[in-house]
Amino acid sequence: MLLHPKNALVLTSLKDDTKKWYASSLARQSGLSYVYVTELLSIFEKDGIIGVKKEGKVRRVSLTEKGQKLVVAIEELNGRLAALAPPEQPKPAPAAREETPEGKPADAKA
Repeated sequence: MLLHPKNALVLTSLKDDTKKWYASSLARQSGLSYVYVTELLSIFEKDGIIGVKKEGKVRRVSLTEKGQKLVVAIEELNGRLAALAPPEQPKPAPAAREETPEGKPADAKA
């Protein structure tokens, strides 16, 4: 579950402690639904990865010490995996289409 790129993005976003993070802002940041993010945060909270502090009607989310260590490990793993990935091959150019003497593609219907 943690290795799914968007789930990991939720956690790695929390590393930026200059910003106040809420479930809604994490959902926007990660491209996940608000409902999914709140369920994910509930799991992370039960596992001691995040802490939740109630501020009025909203709940502010932050990494615990355990969560900070986990984010570092995720980033290291992602870096290692990226280093192992083969370099992207250039895509071949599309084949030239044959044209009829009238300038229409040969495979076009009359």
